[in-house]
Parts: sequence; C-alpha cells; structure tokens
Amino acid sequence: MDSQAIFSGLYSHFVRRGFRANEVGDVLKNIFSLINNGAKFEIDKMNEELEKEGWPKDTIDETCYDLIVQLFENEIKSQ
Repeated sequence: MDSQAIFSGLYSHFVRRGFRANEVGDVLKNIFSLINNGAKFEIDKMNEELEKEGWPKDTIDETCYDLIVQLFENEIKSQ
C-alpha cells in the first residue's frame, strides 16, 4: 500500500474514533514529534506521552500503531 493510502486510512480511523477532522493533523504531528525526539514507539509509552500533551488516554490503538509502522516502512523502502 502506498503512503497516501496508509495516511488516508489512518486519518479515517482517527475520525471514526471520534477525533475531529482538524485534530487529526495535530495528533499526528505530536506522535511524529515524540518519535523524532526519542520516545519509545510502543503503544503504552506513546499514549502516556500523548496524554501529557492533552490527548485522550488511549489515543493510539493497535490499528493506529500498525498504520504508523507501515508509513515508516514505506519511508525506509523509498530511500
């Protein structure tokens, strides 16, 4: 699956889980920023960090996690 399709799926998944459309970009920026700054990319750890940033307790679920991993894998393959 290409990165655009994965991102679309991730966006739709967040919206179905109750995030407003304008929040999805912000939560994704927070997620990628945390990873970029060295946070462990584990569901529980990321959710703890995101909660500190004001996001709901279980922001990342298994589906979100899997889609984000796919985005990273696509990025690595494209380099």
